[in-house]
Amino acid sequence: MDTTARAVPTPRLARRNSSGGEEISAILSRARRLHHLDLLAYLGFTLQRWPAVYALITKMLDAADRLQMNEHAFEGTPSNLEWKFSGEDLIVTGINNSAASISMEALTDEPRHRMTRLGIMGEVWQSLAFIVLSAANKTAQESELAMSYVYRTLAHLHQSGNISDAIYKFTNRTDNGDTFRPPGMHLLSTHIMNVLSDAAWLDHEAEVTRKAKAAGEDSPFRPFKMGIRHLGPQIWLEFILWACIEQGHMKEGLWILKHLRGSNYGAAWKVVSWGPLLDNPELIKNTKIDIHDFWPHPDIPRTPDELQNKSGFFHGLGRLTISAEVFNALTTQAASYVHINHEINNNYEDLIEQLASVMEIKHLNSVKKAVGQSAGSHHIIPVLESQILNPSMQPERLDQVLHALPPPIPPWNDTVPTEPQELSALAEQDLYNTSSLYTGLLQQNLRLYAHHQQIENAMRIFDTLLEIIDSSKLDRIQEFWNKEQDNEGVSELSHEDDSLPQTSISIDQSPIPTLPNGALGDLLDLVRISKAYAFGKWLLFSKDADGPIISFSSYSDQSLTPSILRFAAAIGNQELGNLVIQQLREPISRNTYNAVANFYISFGQWEEAEGIFNLLIEYRKKAWGETTLATLTATILRLEQRVWEEPWDEELETSLLRAQTMLRKFLWGRYNPEKVYNEGVNLYYKQTIYRWHSLLSSIPGAVARVANDVKPAYTNPLKRDKFSFIPSRAFNILLSAVVETRGSQLGMQLWEKWCIDIERSHAARLAVDEKYRLQMSADPTNTENLDIEYDWAWHYERQRKAVNPNLNTLRIISRAAVKELKQSQEAAPDRRNMSPSQQQFREQVYRVLDFCVDRYQRFNRDKDEIGRETGGHLRRIRMWQSRKRKNIVRWVYGDLGEEDNTGMEDLLAETEDEEKDEVY
Repeated sequence: MDTTARAVPTPRLARRNSSGGEEISAILSRARRLHHLDLLAYLGFTLQRWPAVYALITKMLDAADRLQMNEHAFEGTPSNLEWKFSGEDLIVTGINNSAASISMEALTDEPRHRMTRLGIMGEVWQSLAFIVLSAANKTAQESELAMSYVYRTLAHLHQSGNISDAIYKFTNRTDNGDTFRPPGMHLLSTHIMNVLSDAAWLDHEAEVTRKAKAAGEDSPFRPFKMGIRHLGPQIWLEFILWACIEQGHMKEGLWILKHLRGSNYGAAWKVVSWGPLLDNPELIKNTKIDIHDFWPHPDIPRTPDELQNKSGFFHGLGRLTISAEVFNALTTQAASYVHINHEINNNYEDLIEQLASVMEIKHLNSVKKAVGQSAGSHHIIPVLESQILNPSMQPERLDQVLHALPPPIPPWNDTVPTEPQELSALAEQDLYNTSSLYTGLLQQNLRLYAHHQQIENAMRIFDTLLEIIDSSKLDRIQEFWNKEQDNEGVSELSHEDDSLPQTSISIDQSPIPTLPNGALGDLLDLVRISKAYAFGKWLLFSKDADGPIISFSSYSDQSLTPSILRFAAAIGNQELGNLVIQQLREPISRNTYNAVANFYISFGQWEEAEGIFNLLIEYRKKAWGETTLATLTATILRLEQRVWEEPWDEELETSLLRAQTMLRKFLWGRYNPEKVYNEGVNLYYKQTIYRWHSLLSSIPGAVARVANDVKPAYTNPLKRDKFSFIPSRAFNILLSAVVETRGSQLGMQLWEKWCIDIERSHAARLAVDEKYRLQMSADPTNTENLDIEYDWAWHYERQRKAVNPNLNTLRIISRAAVKELKQSQEAAPDRRNMSPSQQQFREQVYRVLDFCVDRYQRFNRDKDEIGRETGGHLRRIRMWQSRKRKNIVRWVYGDLGEEDNTGMEDLLAETEDEEKDEVY
């Protein structure tokens, strides 16, 4: 018995043993990814170096086999038993004196052996498929030479166990819906093995003959050519695709499918379903593969030459044709590949790009039954189930998926069952086809875009929904006229009868005639914030034949009522708000009461607002909300601005005094709930007033004077109490009024004073998917590196500041600054004629825009969005920085003189403003 310690391969040893094949795989991958070039196909077809191609593939396969052995070595726990693989079973072959030493790093490292082996095998399958695709369009001699090396490689893969036996199995159509496995590979399994066995034997014969000749001996073999039935490239390409599916090479399989569209190396391929053949099993049974060249597909007409069966190859469904089933199986399972493989961050983008590219084959196919008309649902469902999308953070991702893989549009008729028993009788694909999946996802994305205040994207989604709804109306009209024509003959026969028809012609109703009120409310809020008032008025007051999108009957829906009231206040339509309030019915929520109070405050209806506050004090556990206090403060700022512009208007002055009085009552706590004995609720309102009192004291003018006149009941005597943040939605209402009346400069100052304006220490570890990466530690024995560091800077910032701003807070400041910049450029197009005050104002606007660009970058916004939100200021900054660097180079090389160092500073001062003023 062997008593020597068994050597266990370490990651370093495995890397040294497989480095050759791994490096070859890396080179092939780089050429394929960056230059769209298959090096092995180029080496074989263009340079005619097929032995080198086979040698490179063999070296990669040997590396993959060694990596697989190393992977098995790490399966299980360290032991002094010596194991050996016999087929798929482990057998104990001996006992060592002690267990081999395996480091903890080797046991807990990532599965590098498996990942590397998958990468190598993926390159092998892609290269083999590309050679087959190219050989299908070459001459018989070139194709035979290329395919001989493909056969030898596939024989090697079979012998090493890299081809699963499941490839030769088939499933019935009722098992897996449209992703069943047709019987093609099963019926051809004997012929496939004959071809591969013959190739392996010829390879072995050539090797033995070569060795005998080198030794000066005669070959031990007699010339003999075995009669086998050759298979066309179509069979071998589908064989490779099923192998990719079995081994999980989904990404590589999609790459292969993408090249079926054809290019300069060959014609486009067709995709045909096995369905018609399976409906006629006698056609399959009567096919003699040794004699016939094709399966007798009912939907594919054969040419006279093809019917003669003289090609010498069996081509399956047809020349340059693969089955729709392997196409559907590969594309459907692609999302599962990304879900389990997170080695790179752009897997999601690669998946969607490749799936969208592959789906174009469906439209280019001459046989329309190749891929179902609703194949998009096969692909979008796995993408959604894989949870690789996070629409709440990035709605653009879901938008991209819907654009690339659109689900089917529902039929919009009354024949679709709705009862659970009837729905359970439907096939899975029929259930997808009759569902409102597409419109539901569009509505979800519309609400997400509204939440993120992306007006352009929300409008585009809304237009898509309108097109679907309008198309359903046209379909219903067409169906109405078709039914009218069908009943025309019946009417003529019964013309003598004066009785009316017993049943009227039914018109199918759309299952989604309009958007839900919650989505309409979000859209109306977005329109109000973006100041797209014309579109909001169309939603409410459209004179179209079918009425407005927001119908009068929905005014009483309290999921929509607050949004309409806010829009009415924004456009100054008091009649609309009063009409909405009249439609309200009990019970009315506290949120709706606050919206009504905000509406009254916006129009200076102080008595009505007092009535709402008294009602909340009397009958609600919680009274006013922080948006109400923000609305009142914003109203005071706007009234103060109007009084300054129209000092002779006594009514404005009176209204301003009433508003200031109401604000004092808020700060005194007069509107806090009186009959609540919950200390938590009372403390909440006291602390909220304390927070707002500090914020209002920093806004110069009437608001600060009111705040200074009042001393809050709660003063935080120990200076260590923890406060809740002021909601960003309420702060944004106040900030909008500040930048509207005082300018973007004061808005930036409010941000700097009250908003958290630093990044947390772990922000650098925040990945694109909003998840934190683990902190790396160079030495695990050093426990100091593993301690969680408390972020004191963030803690102090959170204690000092009152608002956690969001992206919409920054948009308010940037949009105000862009408006001010346009006004400044219209007032003084030529900076040389600007007055000192105009120049100072222009510089202030530039500083605000610089501030906004930096904060947008902290929010991880892309450069296009930053440029759009700041009026192209990001590009101006980059142009100025570029020219600044060029001027520094000129100064260094003596263009401005070596002695006078002030020339550089003067030049920069002269050109900085000019370059920032440039607008692309």
